[in-house]
Formats: sequence, structure tokens, C-alpha cells
Amino acid sequence: MTIIRVGYMGGESRTLLVDGTRYGAAPAGWSNVTSPVHTGVGAIQIAENGSQATTAGSVVTFTNTVIRCWHAWVVQSGAPSAAGCLAGDTRAGYGNNLALEKNADSQIRLVQMPVSGVWADRTFLTDFSADALAEDNATMKEVALWLDPLTLGTSHVWATLFIDDVQQWSQDIGGGLFAVGGSDMYLCPAVANTGINVVFDDVAGLGSNTLNDAPHLVDWPKPEVYRQLAIGDTAQDDWVNESGDGTYESWDDASGPDDDTTYNRCTTPWAGKYQVSDGQTEGTVGVGSHTVLQAAAIGGLYPGPYINIVYRDEGDDTKWAAAYINSLGIPGEVIPNPGTSYIGHCTLFLRSSGSWTVADFTSLNFGVCVPTGAEHNGTWRDTLCMMIWLLYINSYAHGDFTTPSLPSAGGARSWTTMF
Repeated sequence: MTIIRVGYMGGESRTLLVDGTRYGAAPAGWSNVTSPVHTGVGAIQIAENGSQATTAGSVVTFTNTVIRCWHAWVVQSGAPSAAGCLAGDTRAGYGNNLALEKNADSQIRLVQMPVSGVWADRTFLTDFSADALAEDNATMKEVALWLDPLTLGTSHVWATLFIDDVQQWSQDIGGGLFAVGGSDMYLCPAVANTGINVVFDDVAGLGSNTLNDAPHLVDWPKPEVYRQLAIGDTAQDDWVNESGDGTYESWDDASGPDDDTTYNRCTTPWAGKYQVSDGQTEGTVGVGSHTVLQAAAIGGLYPGPYINIVYRDEGDDTKWAAAYINSLGIPGEVIPNPGTSYIGHCTLFLRSSGSWTVADFTSLNFGVCVPTGAEHNGTWRDTLCMMIWLLYINSYAHGDFTTPSLPSAGGARSWTTMF
């Protein structure tokens, strides 16, 4: 089985600088919330008032060559006043983009967008789901969409939607559906003011380019997002912070980044400064022997956790040189110069010598360093350093899926009139 994760986010970092866009500026109309959540300490709330960003937060791109799944836990603050977009790409100029629509009864169907991007001109590709999203701002519903362009061959895509383990629709929606470059699954692209907020947690994308990995043939995992704050290890702390106590645990508060109240200062350039966390434990990380970690490689490398950081330059120096580190010796990216405003950045640690194990996660030290010989800015300010990763819990049993088949001629649905 070669199912791999494509992307994920869960609001665990409690900052949109990394949760909403993975790095850069916070998207409009988004916020972090602590309730409701499915797992962890945070979730992402989208304001459905027509003001939210339309290109933020995609974790998967559907294409005509890969079987992929978009997965999330979702709840609404109330009943929507009109039909709107739950996830997808509704931008003009990108014909054939797909979107999940929810109606005023909070049921879900798949639609295709026209080149104009006009919501009223969308094409309906499936019926509405029998089940609906919750409207009580408390009950998270698990939503999973599969698009399989491989099983039925050229000019056919098998679409399946599950809500809380129950298949809602499963049907061939035909071919010619994907825009050039694929169709992204942005969260609630602005198309209308429906008068409510929508909360997403543990949003993830999974995929496989192997025909035999179709969801009616193999079990697909149910993903969840977890986090680990840094645990102080003063023995490996070569930097000092504003208060001078040199403790790593000042990097983050439980509620999220605390802006300017803590920062680390390297007063001796060219010294090879390091600051890493102490070893994690099963109790603090939340993984155990039951955890199924990803065993499939991406480009020959095995993906591990993301490290999120929110940081900036205080502005009285012009040099910046730093990189992510961990105790397995796996190199991370060089961290870009941030400028004088806080920005977010993250790196994905990749192993080349084999897949990640539970032991790797429960003992991993992580942090940032200034390599020896680098001239480091004397005013490094950072207010978040956090490890987040995707775990697989349970699975969607392949026996619960309808076996794909081509539509019969003269059937109840006229496929040729749908496109």
C-alpha cells in the first residue's frame, strides 16, 4: 500500500501565521479557536461572511492522475442562510475547478465551477448527502471526499463522500473535471454571506497513484493532527532570552504565541548557538505502540513532523542565519530572514534511511540553531517553536465502499447532460 499524506493542519499552533497558510501572512476571515475542537488544543474558524481569503489553507490538490482524499472534522455555528462552499476552488479563470457545496439544510454535494467563477453557474455533479453537518457549534462531523480517476479508466472519475463513517454518495462523475494543475481544496472560499462561522479541525489530504489503492480495495487511514510544545533543556541552551534566565521553555505559552513577552538573544555572533528541546515522552507527545505512522516514501524520503516557528528581526541588525535541527541529525531548512514583523515558517523533517518509528517521535529533540561561522542577528525574536505531525487512527474499511462501476445506458441519471 502506498497511501501517503499530502498536507494537513489542525490549528494546534494557535497562530494563523503557520496554521492558515503554513507560512507568511494570516489569511483574511480566519481565526484560531479553542472550542469546539476534535483533537488537541485548537481548530480553525472561517467567517462565512464573504470576507475570507479564497486561496488559503488547501491541503490537497485533486488531479486526473492520483487517487486522493480530503478529510476534516467540521461543525457550523448555526444554520446557513443560503447555499455556500464548504471547500474547493471557486476562483474565476480556473474552469473545471471542483467544490463541495453545502445547502441551507447543511447537506453536501460536489459541484464543478465555470471559468467565470460565478457560483450561480456551477454544475451539479452529485446528489446532496442524506446526512448533514451539525449546526450547534459543538458536534464535529467527520467529512471525507475521495476522487478516484484511475479505477474506471480514462474519462471517468469515481467520487465518494463519507460523513461520520456513512457513505453518502458514490458514483462516476465523468471525465474532464480537473483544471490545469488540478483542483485545490481551499476552506470555505468566499462566494456568499451565509451568516455563520464554520470550524475545521484535523484537516488532511491523503493520496496514492497506485490503482490497487482505490478505497474500495484497501482500508484508508483516518488522520488526526497532534502537537508537542518544546520542553526546556537548559544544558543545551546556548542562547539567552530577554529576562536572562536562558530557559527554553519560555519559547511558548500554552495558549499560543505571546508576541514580544519572550525572545531569545544571541549576543556573540560566529559562535554556533544552539537551542533544542529536551526529549519527549509518550505521555507528553501522545503517541504509543498503537500508532500507525506513514511508511510510504515521498520522492525516496520519509516524512516526519513539521516544526512551526513564529519569529522576527528586532530591526537593529541586518544579519540572519539559522536553521532547524533535531536529535536524529536530519537537516532542516535555513530559516528565511523575516524582516521586522512576526512571520510564520515551518519545515518538514525527511528521513532517507527508512520510515519514522514511534520511538523516533517519543525521543525527538527539536529546535533551531545558528551554524558555527554564521554571523547571526543579535536580536532574534521568536514566540513559538512547536512540533506537529499527522497520525493515523482507525481506518475507513474498504468493505464499506460501493464497488465502482460505469453508469448503465439509459439509466435514471443522464450523464451526458451534466457537463
